[in-house]
Amino acid sequence: MDVRLYDTDDRGTERWGRLALPLLSADPHANTVALTALAEVAGGGLGVDTLLTVHDGGDRVVGAALRFAGFALLVSGLPPEAAAAVADALGDIPMADRGLFGAAPAADALAAARSARTGEVPMTDVDMRLWVLGGLVGPGGVPGAARAAVEDDGPMLAQWLRAFAADVAVDHPGRPDPDGDGAPATGPDPATLVAEHRAVGRDVVVWEDAGTPVAFAVGRRAAAGAARIGPVYTPPEHRGHGYASAVTAAATARALAAGARDVVLFTDVAADVPNRIYARIGYQPAGLHREVRLVPAHAQAR
Repeated sequence: MDVRLYDTDDRGTERWGRLALPLLSADPHANTVALTALAEVAGGGLGVDTLLTVHDGGDRVVGAALRFAGFALLVSGLPPEAAAAVADALGDIPMADRGLFGAAPAADALAAARSARTGEVPMTDVDMRLWVLGGLVGPGGVPGAARAAVEDDGPMLAQWLRAFAADVAVDHPGRPDPDGDGAPATGPDPATLVAEHRAVGRDVVVWEDAGTPVAFAVGRRAAAGAARIGPVYTPPEHRGHGYASAVTAAATARALAAGARDVVLFTDVAADVPNRIYARIGYQPAGLHREVRLVPAHAQAR
C-alpha cells in the first residue's frame, strides 16, 4: 500500500481533504471525531499537524488519518492491513503521549505496527463505546427544562469542565485531554468559554431546575450528516435525578432540529451509569473505539 503525507498549509490541507473526506464521510459514525473537529476548523478550531492518505497501489484512496496539534492521531479511517505502511510513513519520532484514537481494529493494528518499528509500548487509556441514535425517547418526570448557555454561564461551565476532567483523570491516569474540549491544561477561559464554543458551532445546553443549573451537554455541529454529543456532566450534588438523561435528550433534539440526520456519542465502556442512561433515551451501541498511548520504550523501562 502507498501512504502519502501532506503539508498542513492551506494547499496541502485542501489536497488531502479532496481525497480523504469522501472516504471519511462514507462512515460518519465511526469517523465522527475527525469530521466534527474538521467542521470546527472553519470556525477557528484547532489546526492539524499530520495528514495522510492510503492508496491501493494506484490512485484509489482506501484509508485516511489526521492529527490535530497536540492530540491523538485519528485512525478510524485506516484499514488495519495498512498499519505497517502507515507506521513506516510516520517514521521513528516517538508519538509520546499523543497516541492514537479510533475504531479498535484500526487502533490495535497501528499500535502493534508502531511497537514493532519503534519499540513504543502501547497502553490503552480507555475503551469507548460508540452509540448511534435509533429513535429519541425523552425521559419523563425530570424536573426543569433545557436552555442554551449564555455568556454568564462561563465561570460555572469552566468549573464543571475542570471537575469533569478531574473525574476522568481519576479513572484513567495519564489520559491526554480527558475533557475532550480542546482546552489547554490550565482550563478554559471562563470569560470567553461560551462565545468560543459558539464560534466553532458547538451548542452548549444547560439543564435548569427551579432556577438552578444542574447539568450541561455540548452538541457538536453535524458533519456528513452526523452530530456528536459530548461532554455531558452533572455535578455530584445533583446526580440521581435524571438530569444527565434530560440534558442529553435535549441536546440531541436540538441537533436533530438543526438538521442532523444522525446523532452519536461516546461512553467509557466501564462507566455503567452513562451506558444505561443513553440506552434508555434511544441510543444503540455501534462499535468499540480505543484510546491508546504510545510510550517510548526507554520511558517504560524507568
